[in-house]
Amino acid sequence: MNKVENYKQVQDLSIKIRTYKEGFVTNFFIGEDRCNLWINKDSLFSLDFEKCGFILHKEDDFYHLYFLSVSKEQLGSALKDLIKIYPETTFVTDIVGQDAVVAELSSCFEQGGFEKYSKLFRMNRLKIEDTEEALDSRVEFATLAWANQIKSLLDAHFDKYSEQLPLLEEINHWINNKRIIGIIEKDKIIGFFIFDIYGLTSQPRFWYVDSDYRNKKIGSALYKRFFYEGRNTKRVLSWVLMDNENAIKRHEHYGFKAEPMFDQVLIKRNK
Repeated sequence: MNKVENYKQVQDLSIKIRTYKEGFVTNFFIGEDRCNLWINKDSLFSLDFEKCGFILHKEDDFYHLYFLSVSKEQLGSALKDLIKIYPETTFVTDIVGQDAVVAELSSCFEQGGFEKYSKLFRMNRLKIEDTEEALDSRVEFATLAWANQIKSLLDAHFDKYSEQLPLLEEINHWINNKRIIGIIEKDKIIGFFIFDIYGLTSQPRFWYVDSDYRNKKIGSALYKRFFYEGRNTKRVLSWVLMDNENAIKRHEHYGFKAEPMFDQVLIKRNK
């Protein structure tokens, strides 16, 4: 693997694949800011095969794998070469799209030695009502003093393979931009909600309630405050694990409906 030293190297790899003018398939939609964060942490790498390139982000004990290829056939061939070179490395990847596209590209990975790990689908909710009168006064914006505790809770309670857990620097960025709300009692965070707002779209990222405080309206208080913060947006998009019945029911309770968009997570485990 070659360590990525600057974002231009990422751009050059994409340009190289596109110049073949034979097609372009990818799952790499990471913005420049996030790439630069990974580069500064010395955790971003690249591999260049014939008409197919990989961008790899080192996370904990595995690499998150992104691909740029002229075709699924070239992708399949490059994946086999990748596994031959790194048989003892764990790789995780995401294939996002409608079901037929996801199935087609997933088959390339399965033939290359990957196995299906989990699957998410997207839910949406149109128009957010102004819920100011129903806001819970306990909900407040997180401060930087919360960051380490939030990071520990994310690492302990969320799936590192399926949910792409953020770095501490990313948590700090969300806090500085008022994108984390929560409830704290005696210096203990009993619930938090991380979200993004892009133009007219808002998106829940992570929603957590301490197990000792379940069924005490902590979760609903956080969600109502999230709706209020996104009151000027027109829709909400949320990715939900297909086997998480509780999360699906909660989203449906808040008016979300399923969309035909999927995220298939695949893994090639360390042998």
